[in-house]
Amino acid sequence: MNLLFRLAKEPECAITALSMPAIGKETKRVAQDCLAPIVTFQAYLSTLSWGLFVLSFTSILENSFTKIVSALVLSAMLLVPQVADWDSILTSESLTFSLFALMLSLVVGLVRQRLKGIAKPGDSGWITVLAILTAVAAALWTLVRDTNVYATALLSLIAIALAIRDKLARRPLLVPTALVLAVCVLAVVSASQSLRWQNSLRQALDEYIIPYPTRVAAFQRYGMPSLGSVEYQSWFEHRAPITYLAFLGSHPGFVSTTLMNRIDSLFAENNQPYFKSPDLPLREAALIVGDLLHPKSPSSVLIDVVLVLAACAAALTYRNPWVSQQAIILLWLLASATCTLIVSFFADPTAVERHVVFSLFLFRLISWLGMLVIIDLGLNKSSFGTGMTNGSRWTSPSP
Repeated sequence: MNLLFRLAKEPECAITALSMPAIGKETKRVAQDCLAPIVTFQAYLSTLSWGLFVLSFTSILENSFTKIVSALVLSAMLLVPQVADWDSILTSESLTFSLFALMLSLVVGLVRQRLKGIAKPGDSGWITVLAILTAVAAALWTLVRDTNVYATALLSLIAIALAIRDKLARRPLLVPTALVLAVCVLAVVSASQSLRWQNSLRQALDEYIIPYPTRVAAFQRYGMPSLGSVEYQSWFEHRAPITYLAFLGSHPGFVSTTLMNRIDSLFAENNQPYFKSPDLPLREAALIVGDLLHPKSPSSVLIDVVLVLAACAAALTYRNPWVSQQAIILLWLLASATCTLIVSFFADPTAVERHVVFSLFLFRLISWLGMLVIIDLGLNKSSFGTGMTNGSRWTSPSP
């Protein structure tokens, strides 16, 4: 976002509208001509990315009825203000939504081409092209927000495992994936060298750790010096992030109970919180439709778990490569939403509602994708059971 801002912003352009909901400052949106190129770019990128995503997802479904429902539901979900409003403001979340849609559409296209390669070996040209484009989109998305690195790293590990297992055109998949992993390392190093994380981590420790003696004792077992000691500052600068992550990973009870205490408030909002918009009748109607498609209920998480488990059970039952890939994509999305939510929630308690907005969107998106996949599987159960899918008979019965 900073690079885009510097490329498009005119030198004499002064930002007149700043909104910071964390301190109670939420203003109305203001159109500035000198910042219009950034908003225009975001609008075109969003339209292209979400359009490709809807096209790619509907292409992996078998039943015509499911395809039509999928196109209508997903298009409506992505055109309502709950998503579209992000394109008109200048934040990292704006590019996070668009670049993720672009990356996900390329991932689906790559999986589709990869499965065609399993059925008809010998042509890896499209796999190479799609792998490179996916790697570029993943790299850009990783550099938008620090927490994106966890989802990208998971995707890279899955890609490496699948490439090694299939022995199919390893180089077209492994080389771009290795580059994405290098970008992940670069993003982690860059974030660690920035001083921005120190204030956020101090606030997190002050809220979640320091007031509780048992948690302080756990940190001390990991090597934390006494609070206020001379060694504490050195430990904080070099070891505190790793210690905090180790604590979160080894205390799932603390993570789950703390999240559950705030889960209702986190899901209570599904729109961008920065700038107020005019109360136009058409907009109000669009917001109502958006609330139906983006429910303000944490039940989305439970629904996602059930749907993903159902997709995994179907993959194990039918042992069809395409069903297995759909289950893997849903599982990756659920793992990414969970990881980014936990890291965003515990990394900066002062602006947690803003930081978790993308993770909550992922949970809502998974609900629709999972339902569409399960419905499509139910309507075409006989085809999946016999190995027929997308007009091709798979030669390999392995998942």
